[in-house]
Amino acid sequence: MNPSSLRDACLKGRVVEVMKILENPEFDQHNAADERGATALHWAATNGCTEVCAALLCCARFTAHDAVEQDGATALHLSIQQGHVSTCAAILASPRFTAVNAQTKDGDTALTLAWSCPAAFALVLKDPRFTAHDAANQHGATALHYAASEGLDCAALLASTRFTAHDAADKWGDTALHLAASNGHAEVCAQLLGCARFTAWRATNAVNATALAVAARDGRRDACAVLMRADWSEAETSAAADHVGVVALLRSSG
Repeated sequence: MNPSSLRDACLKGRVVEVMKILENPEFDQHNAADERGATALHWAATNGCTEVCAALLCCARFTAHDAVEQDGATALHLSIQQGHVSTCAAILASPRFTAVNAQTKDGDTALTLAWSCPAAFALVLKDPRFTAHDAANQHGATALHYAASEGLDCAALLASTRFTAHDAADKWGDTALHLAASNGHAEVCAQLLGCARFTAWRATNAVNATALAVAARDGRRDACAVLMRADWSEAETSAAADHVGVVALLRSSG
């Protein structure tokens, strides 16, 4: 019996077969990895095989719980990237998995990768072992940047005492408010403006644009309406009003 047998069983989610292999006294390749550095736990997590992940994490002879692939991804990263919420939950529930705060080679944490899966985002944020709330990836983007860009509910992250990067800007100078405004997420804009710890509401990005100017440029009328509640200067309002499509809104709000 070789490692490929375990890999095939993990990829196909065959729990009984995986258990037989793991318990076989002649099998000694529990922690074997493929050419990318992926272990049985990576394979199972990628395919959303929750029961297989749970079995591996409970197996005394499997010790590669925190192993990373060549790009630095743990099994948790992979389960989140693929949107496997139950698998993510199973991995986080295991005390043997300790790489909760691990970052990939691109600097992504489980939280920054969870932008496309709100349920996984909530799971990671609630985990008491997760402390990398402020981590930024190679683009300078934090979990708040991604959440705001995708229109996720940011209330829990903004309220977390472990999160302090409210005003962080990415490598293009965009704050979370710029991204929420650009994508027309008015509710997120309101959450950010209503957060006392978010103070960069009038910050300008690499092209010297405020969030209001970005929303106006991209024709995001609802976001503009929310942003106009802030105390903009006449010059800032006028600059935003130059953009076609929101002129009437901005001028009537001024």
